[in-house]
Amino acid sequence: MFSAAYDDCLRPIIMKVMMFAVETSGTGQTNVHCMRYLHLLKLAGCDVTFVEYRGINPPNFPNVTYRCYPRRYRRFEKTLGTRTVYYLRRRSMRSLWRFVKPNICHAHWVDENLWHTARAGLRPLVATAWGSDLNCASELPVDDPLRQTVVATLQLIDHLIVDSDDMVATAEQLAGKNLSTTLLPLGIDTEQFRLGLHRQRKKWRERLRIDPDAAVLISARQLGANYRQSEIIRAFAALDPIYRKQAYLIVRTFGHGRGVSITELHRLADRLNISDRVRWIGDVEYTQLPGLYAASDMAVNFPIMDGFPVTFLECFACGLPIVSNRLSSYESIGASSYLFFANDNSVGGLKTAIEGMIERLDQVQTLTAEARQHVVQNFDERVSARVLRQTYETVLNAS
Repeated sequence: MFSAAYDDCLRPIIMKVMMFAVETSGTGQTNVHCMRYLHLLKLAGCDVTFVEYRGINPPNFPNVTYRCYPRRYRRFEKTLGTRTVYYLRRRSMRSLWRFVKPNICHAHWVDENLWHTARAGLRPLVATAWGSDLNCASELPVDDPLRQTVVATLQLIDHLIVDSDDMVATAEQLAGKNLSTTLLPLGIDTEQFRLGLHRQRKKWRERLRIDPDAAVLISARQLGANYRQSEIIRAFAALDPIYRKQAYLIVRTFGHGRGVSITELHRLADRLNISDRVRWIGDVEYTQLPGLYAASDMAVNFPIMDGFPVTFLECFACGLPIVSNRLSSYESIGASSYLFFANDNSVGGLKTAIEGMIERLDQVQTLTAEARQHVVQNFDERVSARVLRQTYETVLNAS
């Protein structure tokens, strides 16, 4: 629990925040990052109106009022024309804004929905970029409509929150100007994600039918082509038999699975004759994640592009070493010295790095303890809540 002094410093003035959800088609659930932000806003003592999309089952937060996203008139665009539909959409957005009367508007993911929010004049407007929104746009041709929308949006918002230094550079390159930004990786509860979860380690291993003394690797990122679970499986299969016969691989299969099929991953494991050494885990309750990390001995990470993932902070806090390819976004927030990088961005390079980690698992406790302390001091959710509140106050003072 955070101290009364901390509580007092956050709560002298109630700040009204209108936060917009991420549109996640077909899931029926609120994006997990938005849910964590709602928790941060609770810690920061904010009064929140959370704007959700129709058909979504909202989470239950006591400090939150829920509203449906204003009508977007998409079905009428061919009949009424784009300009009329955009006018009606702006008007409905403005009506919601006048009704709520927020001090701050905050939206997630830089896309067309954020562009409409900015065009409607909902101010001050803070946006959080999550990496892929900016990275994907930056790789498109300059005349691509998606890139142009992202560029126009970045030029209209008042403040941008990112999770790594290179995301600032990417955003400013897209916008063609300097932006007002805050570097704020999503904080975690370091009392929940912690060391010494021996009972949970035993229970998870029993549940997954994993030997108590085995070396366990976990692919902890959401399912998707960008995170290259197939290459992680190939690297595991390529391990020297002396390592592979004592190891298991846990593959998490939650998320949207864009560009990758769970069935195909199963078939790949079958073809590589390692199905008996792979365990598949779908969605896990957030409170159960520390136990799953405790059951593992190292995390394996191999994306094509990335921001700075909150998964790293969770692993650090649980004392779990991370083997990864090297991306520019990881050279941020003082965390790169706690990561174990493959020599190159190949399956062979990842395989060699995994073997090296298996050999030295008993020798990395000092470094993982330092990584945890770095997270506790800088990225505990209570610290993140304070920074978020200060960011809002800075934006308000500048408006």
